Amino acid sequence: MSLEAEVPVIYGVASTLKILKELDEELYTQARKELLVAVKPLMDDVKRNIPEAGPYSTSGKPMKGFQHSGRTGWKNPVIVSRQVMVRKKQGKHSLVRITVKNANKGGAIGIADMAGRGSKGHTASGRALIANLSQNPSRYVYPAVMKNLGLIQTTLLNTIRRYSNDVNQEMMLIKEGWP
Repeated sequence: MSLEAEVPVIYGVASTLKILKELDEELYTQARKELLVAVKPLMDDVKRNIPEAGPYSTSGKPMKGFQHSGRTGWKNPVIVSRQVMVRKKQGKHSLVRITVKNANKGGAIGIADMAGRGSKGHTASGRALIANLSQNPSRYVYPAVMKNLGLIQTTLLNTIRRYSNDVNQEMMLIKEGWP
């Protein structure tokens, strides 16, 4: 299980990047790199929000269900990755996706981050987990997204505008017959 924080939609990005790729592969690569660099502060904040020790029980001891290196174990390293989403289909699709998961594709981070969102716990251990976690769901991803959203949106929009201008200038030169 992985958690995803998607940066809101910027319309026309897919077509802009597609044209940019056709016109200049190097510019396209540079644009993607800039988009990925723009979300680095968000990734750092998400990683900072995730505690090193797993959730604690009501007795103050780490919960047994997270103290192993299996799929739901907290001991597995946390991986925060990013991806530029350039889709063929236009519409309400995010430009950048941040994914948070454990190294072994485990669900410990997802369980702790969203515990209590759909229910108040079906078992005693589930209720204890929810009671001992700070804040409301989402505890790790959403606060980081809200903290960085304005900066990320501004940076992404500026990057896309700059490369859109490059695409438009290239297309004007082609239209006028320049090589």
